[in-house]
Amino acid sequence: MSDKLPEKLLKQPLPTIIDLISLREMLKTGAEILREKRDQELERVIAELGLVFEWRDGKYLVARSSMDLGSSGIDPVSRGRWFGIPECCIQAYIKRGKEEARKTITLEEMRILREGGSIPDEFYFGSIGYVPCSINCGATLKRGQKLRAALEEVSPQLIVRFRDLHIRPRIVRYGGEV
Repeated sequence: MSDKLPEKLLKQPLPTIIDLISLREMLKTGAEILREKRDQELERVIAELGLVFEWRDGKYLVARSSMDLGSSGIDPVSRGRWFGIPECCIQAYIKRGKEEARKTITLEEMRILREGGSIPDEFYFGSIGYVPCSINCGATLKRGQKLRAALEEVSPQLIVRFRDLHIRPRIVRYGGEV
């Protein structure tokens, strides 16, 4: 990573940073980044990370290779795989449906927090962008460990931003303490 890349990366919205780092770390094959118009700074960051992109219909399709750009698919299984979602989570999502999958995780999360337990940050890091099959999903936790380490390498400030934007609101909403 060039000396200036972390600085350029930190100027991007947190979800964009997470998508790009997840791609670089091979945690996913592709990502979709929404923008109102083309963003030259984002395009430079994508190129510096060694990734490729295609601008289409108000979004960037970003992948590790040109071949991967075309492999996003349209069905839930191929899309899930393209986004790096663990197979167990894809199957649970298909079986339960979106609302039931969310409800299951929310109830599990509420129960743990109300009983005074805690949920590891790695769960939240690993599950960004999808609904895991369980709070104890090993694949999600492993993914979260890798993403957290990669984000810390770029800048410890990213961990604080992630906690403030994604973790704290969920914990407070379900009655836990921060």
